[in-house]
Amino acid sequence: MNGNTSSQHPPSLSKSFSHLPILDLSHASDPKLRPALLSQLHSALFNVGFLYIIKHGVLQSTIEALTSKLPALFDLPPEVKAGLSKLNSPHFLGYSGFAEETTLGQKDLREQFDLASELPVVWKEDGGTERQGEKESLNGGGEGRDFSALYWRLRGPNQWPPEDRVPGFREAFIDYHDALSTLSYTFVHLIEEAFDIPLGTFDAFFKSSSPDTSVSPSTSFLEPQHRIKLLRYPPSFSNSSSQGVGAHKDSSGWLTFLYQVGKEEGLEVVNSDGEWISAPPIENSFVVNFGNAFEAATEGAVRATIHRVKAPTSTSQPRYSIPFFQGLPLDLTLSQIQSYIPKSVRNLRREQQIRSSGKGDKVSSFLDPRWDSLGESQLRKWIRTISKHHNPMERHREAVAVIAASVRHHYDRREPFRIFHGSTNSTRSSLYPRQRIVNTGALSHVLKVDTKTRIALVEPNVPMDRLVETTMKYGLVPPVVMEFPGITVGGGYAGTSGESSSFKHGFFDRTIKSVEMVLANGEVVTASPNEKADLFHGAAGALGTLGITTLVELQLLEVKSYVETTYHPVASVAEAIRKLQEVTADQTYDYIDGILFSKKRGAIITGRLTNVLPESAEVSHFSRTADPWFCLRVQEKITQNVGPVTEAIPLDEYLFRYDRGGFWVGLSVFYYFMIPFNRWTRWFLDDFLHTRMLYKALLASGHSKQYMVQDLALPYATVPKFIDFTDETLGIYPLWLCPLRQETLPTLHPHSRETEADGNTLKPMLNIGLWGPGSHDEDEFVEQNRKLESKLKELGGMKWLYAQTYYTEEEFWSIYDRKWYDALRAKYNATSLPSVYDKVKVDVRAEKKAVQDSWRLWLLTFWPLSGLRGIYKAIGSGEYLLAKKSTWQSIEAKE
Repeated sequence: MNGNTSSQHPPSLSKSFSHLPILDLSHASDPKLRPALLSQLHSALFNVGFLYIIKHGVLQSTIEALTSKLPALFDLPPEVKAGLSKLNSPHFLGYSGFAEETTLGQKDLREQFDLASELPVVWKEDGGTERQGEKESLNGGGEGRDFSALYWRLRGPNQWPPEDRVPGFREAFIDYHDALSTLSYTFVHLIEEAFDIPLGTFDAFFKSSSPDTSVSPSTSFLEPQHRIKLLRYPPSFSNSSSQGVGAHKDSSGWLTFLYQVGKEEGLEVVNSDGEWISAPPIENSFVVNFGNAFEAATEGAVRATIHRVKAPTSTSQPRYSIPFFQGLPLDLTLSQIQSYIPKSVRNLRREQQIRSSGKGDKVSSFLDPRWDSLGESQLRKWIRTISKHHNPMERHREAVAVIAASVRHHYDRREPFRIFHGSTNSTRSSLYPRQRIVNTGALSHVLKVDTKTRIALVEPNVPMDRLVETTMKYGLVPPVVMEFPGITVGGGYAGTSGESSSFKHGFFDRTIKSVEMVLANGEVVTASPNEKADLFHGAAGALGTLGITTLVELQLLEVKSYVETTYHPVASVAEAIRKLQEVTADQTYDYIDGILFSKKRGAIITGRLTNVLPESAEVSHFSRTADPWFCLRVQEKITQNVGPVTEAIPLDEYLFRYDRGGFWVGLSVFYYFMIPFNRWTRWFLDDFLHTRMLYKALLASGHSKQYMVQDLALPYATVPKFIDFTDETLGIYPLWLCPLRQETLPTLHPHSRETEADGNTLKPMLNIGLWGPGSHDEDEFVEQNRKLESKLKELGGMKWLYAQTYYTEEEFWSIYDRKWYDALRAKYNATSLPSVYDKVKVDVRAEKKAVQDSWRLWLLTFWPLSGLRGIYKAIGSGEYLLAKKSTWQSIEAKE
C-alpha cells in the first residue's frame, strides 16, 4: 500500500466545481504533506479532470526561453510559414494557418505550429522490422516489431523554422520538451500512487525501446512521441464567432500540460451543471488535464473534461499558449492499457454511478472500435483533419471573412488602420496601435491554375517568383512579370508595374480579369471590366486607397523554353528612341527594353519567346553566383560587337534577369564600402546582391533619403530634353528604358493625353528608370527631387507612385484627376482610408526633427554606420534564403 486508501472508498457524487483546484507539487517531497496532496489529486482526477500545478520543478528560465521566441515565430513571412506547412509532413508536424481547423463545425480562430519529440522515421514500406533480418509480429512472443503499418508514418522528425529567422528556437524547444517530459513522468507516478496502482506500472508505455534494441516487444513498447502545439490566438474582430477553439476533450495522449503565456484569459472548462468555468493564467503554473485515453482506460476513474478557448477580444493582445501532450505508443490497444490498471480503479466510476442512481457523465470511447490500435485511430483522425480543413478556396473565404470583419470593426468606430501583409519593408513606426492593424498575411497562396482557360486565382501576397514557379508547372506564365521577384501580385495591381512586355500588354493590371476586394466598410465585392468596372479600373495604381485586394484572377500565356534575346547597339539618345519606335511596331517581339550607359552609348534589347534555339546562338544564364549581372552582359556584348548580337536565355531566368545586382543598384554597395568591384567580390557577396536584400538594406540604412529611386514616364518627344536635364543635374547612369502601352483615362498610372492620328488611341510613353545616388546634404537632396518633379511636369511626364513625392498637395492634384478619384472614394465608402497623396508625400520637417530628436538616428548619419545597419537588418530578415530556394534558379537540374 502507498498510504492512501481513497481508491477503496470512492467519493460520493460531488457538487459541480466552480474553480479549478491548485496543487503544490513541492508537497510531494514532504512526508507529512504528501498524503494530503495525493488526496487532492485523487479528487481532482475523479471529480474535475482539470487542475493547476505550481512549484512543479520546471525552471522559469526554460519556459521563458521558449515563450520569448513565439512572437518572432508567428511573425515569419507567409512564404516561410508555407514552407513549414503541415501538408509537407507525413508526420503531420508543421504549421497550420489561421482558421484552418474546425471544432463542432466552426472555424477555430487561431494559428499553430505542431512539433514533437525529435525522433527518426521508423516506417518501412517493405515491412522491415526493428531487428535486422527478422520479419515478425507486433508486440508478442519475443518477435520483432513490424513497421510497415501506415500509422508508423506518424512518427518522425520536425520541420524546424530557419535558425537565422528565429535564433535559438530549436534549442529552447528541445529544452522545454525535455523538462516537460520529465515532469509528465513524475506526475504519472503521483497518479499511480493516488489510485493505489503499483508504482512504475505505466513506465512500460514510456521507457525507451529503440528500433535497434534487443528488448522483446512483449515487455516494452517503442518510446512514444510527445507532441507540443505552439498556439497564437489573435484578437477577434468577428461578430459571428469568438471561438478560439471549440468545446472538446483531448482526443489523444495520456496527459496534457498547458502553459498559458502572459495574462490574456481564454481557457474555460465545463462543470457537471454545464456551466463554463474560467481557467485564467496563474503565474508560473501549468494547467493539467487528461485525455480520452486515460478516461477510457480507467473506465472513468480519471475524468476527461470538455473545455474550450475563447478568442481574445478586439481590444486585447494576442494570446499565446503551449500545450504538451504526453504521447502513448502507436501500437498500443485499449485492452493492453486496461490490463495494466487494477479492476478496483476501473470500477470506481461505475460504483459512483450506482450510488447516485445512474447519474454521471458518459465515459469517453478511447478508440473507434473498427480500428485495433491507437496509431490506426490517430492516423485516420489526422487524415480527416487534413482533407477537411485544407480546401484552398474554403480557407481563402474564411480568411477574407476575418479580414472583412476586422475592417468593419474599424469602420464602425471611425478608426484609421493600416494593412500588414505578413512582412514589411517599411522602417517607419506605425501610426496606429497594434489593435488597429488589419493582417492580410494569410493571403499568400496560388489557389488554382486552370490550364483550359489559362487563368490563375492568386492571393495578393504571392511574390512574382513564387507565382512564376507555380504557373510554369502547368506550362503557363503571366504576360507581364515584374522583374523584381519579391514584388507581389497585390502590389502589382495596387501600384504601377510596367515591364518589358508592357509595350504589348500594358501595365500588369491589364492582364487581370477580375479582383476581389474588401471595401473600407467591410463589404466584400468583385470588380471586373463587366462588374463595378469603375472600381476595377480606378483601384489599379491607387495604392490600396479604395479597398484591400484579396484575390486576383490573372490571365496566363503558354510557356516557351527560351527568350531569343538580341542586343541592338545605339550611339545616341535619338537613335535609341528611333530604335524603340521601330521594334515596338513589330508585334513579333514579346519583350522590349533598353539600357543607356551614357548619352552616347547604349543598347535596345528585344526578346522573342521560342522553343527552338537560334542557330549558333549561345545559351546564357544569370541566376548562379558565378554568372554575370545582366547589365554587365549587355555592356560586354555591345562593346565586343558593332551590330546586333543574339543569344538565348531560359524564360524563367530572363523574367528575373535583373534580380542579381538589382538592375545595377548593387554597384552602390561596392562604392559605399570601398570594396573592389570584380567577378570575385560579386561572387563572394552574391547573397546580399539580390533585389530583396538590396531593397531591405536600402530602407533600413536610411539611404533611400539620399538615393534617387524613381521611375518616370514621358512622351517620346520630350525624352531627349529630360535625359539632357538628368545628365546635367544628376549625372546618373545607367538609365533603364521601357516602352509602355498607355491605360484608359482617367487613371492614377503615369499617362499622357497625346493621341495618335485617329484622335482616340493614346500614344505610347517611355519609362525611364533613374536609380542612383543623390546629394548627401538633406536640403540639397530635397531640392534635387523638387527640380526633377518640376522638369517632369514641364515635359508632360509623370512619376511612378511607389516613390515618395515632394509635391505640395496642390501640385499633386494639378497632375492627377482629383474630382474623379474623390468621387470613387465617396461611392465605395473609402473616405476613411488615407488618400494617395497621404501615402506618398514626404514630410521634410518631420524627418529633420526625427533626426534632431534622436541620437541614434543622428549617429547613423556617419559613415559607415548606416550601411552596416542596413546589412545587419537585411541579414536578419533572412531574405537571401528566399533567393536560394527559388526553383527557377536550379539551372543545373534543368540542364
